[in-house]
Amino acid sequence: STNVGGIPEIVGDTGFNLIAADDVTALAGAIHDIIDDPTSAQARARRLNARVADLFTVAAMTTAVDDFYRSALVR
Repeated sequence: STNVGGIPEIVGDTGFNLIAADDVTALAGAIHDIIDDPTSAQARARRLNARVADLFTVAAMTTAVDDFYRSALVR
């Protein structure tokens, strides 16, 4: 994936190397790496899937937004 927006937060430490949005050569290289080593790519995908399932549930996101607004009111 490319290093834009909230993607770094989503990916975290799952082993994905994020690519600059305008680096076509790096993106092509990353695609070739996946083709050359699908087992490693699948392992990273499983880690990412687990991270998203744990951190980005509706309950977790609602709590995070609620906590943010509560802390803003305290200030």
